[in-house]
Amino acid sequence: KDLAMADTSQVVRQVQEIYMDFYALNSQLFHLNIPSCMELEAPQWDQALFTRMCEGLSSVLLAVKAAPIIAYQKNSQIAERLANDLESRMSSGNNTNGLDLF
Repeated sequence: KDLAMADTSQVVRQVQEIYMDFYALNSQLFHLNIPSCMELEAPQWDQALFTRMCEGLSSVLLAVKAAPIIAYQKNSQIAERLANDLESRMSSGNNTNGLDLF
């Protein structure tokens, strides 16, 4: 609303929300600004770090408008949890204003 009110020349045609919870290093590479994932190995578990990883990867998927097929090693519990979380986020659609983003 503030942007629309400030546009006295009526130059702005559209405003879009861009999901950027990551750093795009180039068109093929991104970084989540997470120094290490070692805190996810047993016996310790950092739920905040795991949530950050899921949010960051969801952000990348939304930005590139992709719904990937997720594959992981069967013996990797962390990868399985991450895949399940991302699949859950994609299946729920992350509906925003009635738009199915995945």
